[in-house]
Amino acid sequence: MKKVLRTMVALSTVFSLAVPTLYAQAESADSVTPPDGYTPKKLSKQQSLNIASEIGGEEGKALLVMNVYPWGSSAAQRTLANLGIAYDAATMDRVDDLDLSNYRMIMFANDQNSTFYNDYNAAKDELEDYVESGGVLLAGISDQGHNGGSFNAALPGGVTSTSSYEINNYVVDTDHPVVRGGGLSGEFPGSFASHRVVNESSLPSNSNVIIRGSVSDQATLVEYELGDGMVIASGLTWEIAVDYGWNFSQAYDDLVRYAYENSNIEEQPDYLGIATQLVEQAEQEQTQESVDAAQDAIDNVPEGEAKTELQARLDAVKQLLEDMDAVRDILDDILDDKLTSKTGIDAAIDKLNNAKKLYKELPEGEGKSAVGNDMDEAQDVIEEALLAILETTINGKPYILTGKQMTIMIYHAIDQVEASSQEDIDRVMEYLMPIVQDHTTLSESRIRGLVQLYLL
Repeated sequence: MKKVLRTMVALSTVFSLAVPTLYAQAESADSVTPPDGYTPKKLSKQQSLNIASEIGGEEGKALLVMNVYPWGSSAAQRTLANLGIAYDAATMDRVDDLDLSNYRMIMFANDQNSTFYNDYNAAKDELEDYVESGGVLLAGISDQGHNGGSFNAALPGGVTSTSSYEINNYVVDTDHPVVRGGGLSGEFPGSFASHRVVNESSLPSNSNVIIRGSVSDQATLVEYELGDGMVIASGLTWEIAVDYGWNFSQAYDDLVRYAYENSNIEEQPDYLGIATQLVEQAEQEQTQESVDAAQDAIDNVPEGEAKTELQARLDAVKQLLEDMDAVRDILDDILDDKLTSKTGIDAAIDKLNNAKKLYKELPEGEGKSAVGNDMDEAQDVIEEALLAILETTINGKPYILTGKQMTIMIYHAIDQVEASSQEDIDRVMEYLMPIVQDHTTLSESRIRGLVQLYLL
């Protein structure tokens, strides 16, 4: 009996030190040797940052990082969806371009290709900052599976790991929510249950070992604090275990839930929604204050098509403000001029007509209405100047209105009697003629024709 036990221990030791081959011939799944015809299934560019659960998470998204499907499995995506956790998926080379503060949890899939693990080095510092700021990194470090990559780099905080294939693992922290919820206790098997162990000498003092490999007695599932956040490092083969129903797979959803719920990342404001509302407000109010507020909000929106579209809309409002300023500059010139001569008044009328052309091109909004009020004020100034000059004589003769000035007087009469249709012509003429009859060379019938034209 002792000889049999010694033989079993010897075989287990071989499994923990080298890639075993005998399970490659087994009918059941083997996490090391890919089945005949196996081809890695890659996360496509179209899928990256586009694979999101249809179940909207109310407390923020998770980020699933993977280049290829571990052991060809979609267990990670299915588990997130079943837990109601909205998520984005991205390849490792995209991570350092993302605003990680938008995610409550970041989750590495196991069994990735060499490119994934090589690209990890470029994202490592940003991931460490993310954890220190309160995030949770659920790092699947079970490598050298069907997709062939090796994870030799240190985890955030300088924690290292070693390749070690183990058939059996056992629970250390029997009260931990992951194993208690999953109903795990004692020793449990897999083929293989784990591929990598965490070097405990590299762990910080506040670490907690949850599961160990049975032969190496080294940590295969461990959690440790880093700054305000936490890293959960796992060398277990979760995804293939889920697909093939290995008994420890029942704890996978508890592992993911535990990582997600223990994040200290505060829920990010809805930057896109806030910016959209403020851009709409800027489009309506058309003021510098509303534009500045909208720009500040857009600056907080993550890069992407939505941000680009919002910026284009706000840029249009900025251009509108410049156009409105151009109209106001013209109107200010009119208000600053001393309109006491025929040439001066005609020049002011030319400026007013130019301002009206620019004003007509402005989109509707509160800003345009304010400019319209300024234009009415400028026209009132011109009208008052004309009424004043009609009281004067030139060499004892009445002042004769120019054609431009006559047009202004007709508009003045229309405004005074609040005329709006052809039926109001007689009222306009009744008001206008006593004012202009001695100051124009136009006949009354010609003036009536002009009033009719302007009332169209």
